[in-house]
Parts: sequence; C-alpha cells; structure tokens
Amino acid sequence: MKIYYMGILRNETKPALELSGEKDLSRFTRDNYNEFMMLFTKTVAERTKPGQRQTIEEKSYTFHSMSRDGIAGVIVSDSEYPPLVAQQLLSKITDEFISKHPHSEYANTNLPERSLSFPQLADYIKKYQDPSQADSIMKIQQELDQTKIVLHKTIESVLERGEKIDSLVAKSDGLSAQSKMFYTQAKKQNSSEYLAKNYLTADPQPERPKKKRKKNKHHDPLTSDGDGLIIADDDPPSLRAAAGDLAINEYDENSPYVLDSSASRGLGAEFKKKKKSGWKTVGDTTTVVSSRAGQDEADAILASAAAESAARQEAHEADDAPTIEGGIIQDMEDDDGGGERMESGARAGLQTAAQTAAMVAAQERRKKAELAAFQRSAQQEGTGGETIYRDASGRIINVAMKRAEARKAAEEAAKAEQAAKEALMGDVQRQAKQERMEQLRSARAMPLARTIEDEDLNEELRNQERWNDPAAQFLTTKKTAKSKTGRPLYTGGFAPNRYGIRPGHRWDGVDRGNGFEKEWFQARARKDRIRDLEYEWQMDE
Repeated sequence: MKIYYMGILRNETKPALELSGEKDLSRFTRDNYNEFMMLFTKTVAERTKPGQRQTIEEKSYTFHSMSRDGIAGVIVSDSEYPPLVAQQLLSKITDEFISKHPHSEYANTNLPERSLSFPQLADYIKKYQDPSQADSIMKIQQELDQTKIVLHKTIESVLERGEKIDSLVAKSDGLSAQSKMFYTQAKKQNSSEYLAKNYLTADPQPERPKKKRKKNKHHDPLTSDGDGLIIADDDPPSLRAAAGDLAINEYDENSPYVLDSSASRGLGAEFKKKKKSGWKTVGDTTTVVSSRAGQDEADAILASAAAESAARQEAHEADDAPTIEGGIIQDMEDDDGGGERMESGARAGLQTAAQTAAMVAAQERRKKAELAAFQRSAQQEGTGGETIYRDASGRIINVAMKRAEARKAAEEAAKAEQAAKEALMGDVQRQAKQERMEQLRSARAMPLARTIEDEDLNEELRNQERWNDPAAQFLTTKKTAKSKTGRPLYTGGFAPNRYGIRPGHRWDGVDRGNGFEKEWFQARARKDRIRDLEYEWQMDE
C-alpha cells in the first residue's frame, strides 16, 4: 500500500491548475511517470463536480478525488490502499487548505502552478503511507460524512463521450515528445504481455518433481492430457495478480522492468501442463478436445495477435502520412507542432529553405482545399437563392407582393399630397398651369424660327394693351374684359391687394378681411416716404 501523489488543484476553470502538491516517486520512474500522473490527475480534477467524491481505478493506480469551493483534492495510490481512508484524508487536507488560503488567493486566472504554500502535504504523504495512522480520522468522519463515493473501473469512464486516453495524450500540452514516445512503446509491450500472460501459459516445467495425486475416476472430457497450448480463459483476469504468479512484481517501482522474451515472441519451446480447463461445460456433451485441435486454436490466436501487432505497426507508421478529413488531404506540414505560425504558413524560428517552402506550399494547398469545400457546400445548400421570410405565426411572406404594396401605397400618398396642394390653389392658378402645359405640348411641333406668318404670335401681340400706345385713341371698339375662367369681372373700385386679384362680380363692396392688406400697404408707403425724406434732408445740407 503506497501513496504516490497528494495535492490540491483549482478545478473551477479549465484546464485545472495545481496549487500545491507532493509526490513520492522513485528516481528510476520519476521522469517517465510524473508527466502522465499529472495529466490524469488534472483530468480527474476537471471531471469531479462540486460536492462529489470519486475513486477511479486505472491499471495499478487508483485516483481518489473530492471537490468543493472551487478546488479539488486528489490522491494517487496503488490499488491496495483503502478508498475510505483516502477519502477521509482528502477531507482533512481540503479543510486545512481552505482555512489557510481563502478563495481570493487562488481566484486569479494568471496564477502560476504550485504557487500556494501548503507544507502539511509533505508530512501527510509520509505519515499516511500506513492506513492505520488514519484510524482516528476514520472514526470521526464515518459518523459525520455519509457522502457516496462514485467508483469507476478505468479513467476512460470519467472522460467525455467519444474521448479516449490516446487522444487526451496526443493533444496534451503538458507532455513532452519523449513521454509520448514512451507511452506508445509501453502500450505495444503491454498488449504483447497481455496476450502471453492471459491466453498463453508458457512457464517452463519446474525442476523439482511434484507429488503424484490420485486422479478421480470421472474424467473431464474437456481436459487436455497431452503437452501443448492450453486456453485457460477467454475473459480477462482480475487486475490484481497473485503474488506467486510472477517472480518479479511488475508494479514495483524499485525493481527493474523485465520483458519476458518468450511472451514477446509469442512462441515457446515448452508449455505448462494444465490439470483442469478453465472452460465451462454447457449442456451434456462428450466431445473431447484433442491436442491437435488445441494446437489449431493456438495457431489461430497467434495469427490474430500477429495481425493486430502488424495493424498497430501500420497505424503507427501511418501517423507520418497525410490524413484525409472530409475529402481534404492534410500534410504533416499543416501540423503546428506546438510552434507559432505566420500568415504565409511558415513556422516561426530557425528553418531551412526547403522546410519553409514546404510549409508555405502546404498552407496554399490547405486554403485552396477549404475554398473548394466551401464552394461545394454552398452549391449543395443552395446558397445565393432568395431568402424566405416568415411572420410570427410561421406563414411565408411574399416579399415581392409586399414591395408592390409598399410602392402602391407610396404612389397613393404622393397623389394625395399633390391633390392637397392643388386644392389650395385658385382657379386662375390652375388655369395658368393648364395653359403652360398646353403650350409645352404644342411647342413640340412648333418650328424653331417664328416669322410674321405665325398666326398665334400675331394674335397674342394684338391682344396686348399698352398704356403708351399712341394709336390706342383711334380704336373705336373696346373689348369687354373677361376673366380666364369665363366669368364676368367686377368693374367697380376695390382696395388693392398684394396679388392683384379682383373681387368677384357679385361683391357688395364690404371688406370682410382683418385689415392686414391695408396695414401692409401703409407700412410699405411709410417706409418709402421716410427714405425719400432722408434723401431730401441730405440734399438741403
């Protein structure tokens, strides 16, 4: 039983930030496991909701977490450490951390990692390596804290839907390239060991002979009597292997890592003889599995394992090849690789001319591919067509009809405004306007030069009356004046007005106005008289 890590992280923002923490790792595994442990620790802290407790089992490690007040306490231990003790210890360290550091100290988003001091963690990670030291905590907290602990089998169960550990490792910024390469190689070795350990029993025969046991009279038809390959169980075994199965504990950090050569090759010269098969008999059958059939099954399993290994190798090699996403080929030059990119597509920093040219070409290809994809999607979706408008009830609005109605309403409003203006005009003004329009229409056929043969011009000049006409006294007949409207004119005297309009022929001579016209003429006459007097006085001097 061992505690590898104990720390406090801020999980109210993503990514989670380590405020304080302590590790207990050996110097042999510190470089390889430290980055992965912190990656999974931050992931567990982000996925732990406020007021929730979780215990996640991932292979030989167990992550215990609890969240409250914007922080999450996380303990990483082996699978044998009691979860209840770990949860009570989390309650203790989170309470002490909150009492020492209020929320305002770690609410700043620009806070660096491990910036808050919490020296008690160094003492706790040494003291509580033995769970019996936490008995006093357990007795008190069992009565007060009845929070349900959520148990997860693997860390993948706390990730979001569709998210895998491989993608989490690939897009993590906290892992170096060496750690990612170590993760890939370790995954390949673990898969080979898993097949050899769980499906192949290739341990050599013990040198010391065993005692003979008396066999039962009832013979198991599924027991293989000959030497050869034995399929023990098709289901994966328990995560906790017995201590006697392995000579070296593979999870012991202080022991060297040894890879079984026979298991890695998948072949062995000698296999252990199995006394009883792990297969269960369904129904009453008398079929006996011969050694030849067992050998065929072993060959099939080995072929399947080899095919899976080759497929993983091809997938690993295909990482360097262009990938296709939605019909667009993406080159390796498109990958930023963690570096800053300029607008041309070249990465900042020292680069060779060939690398820069390749990155610029990849950027141009990517832009052309995106433009082509956008044009295809625009054609498929019918972009550029007429927009359909709907009212609040969902009915389609005919925009063309609405525009025609708006134009018609505007024309009617203009006509009404023009009619209102014409209504304010008198009959004489309307008659004069009509005459001007007729003159303009007749001027279309009128020649440019008007001579003495123009009858209309002669008639117009003949009807004009001039006050200084010397021949006016010789006229014997006088024309009766008529208004332009055809009505007779008033022949009596009347007060002048600004517009020179005669009163109607039926006027009785009574001025029914407010006297403004009279005052207007008096004011103008007074102004002219004063101007004349001022001029005369100046001349007298």
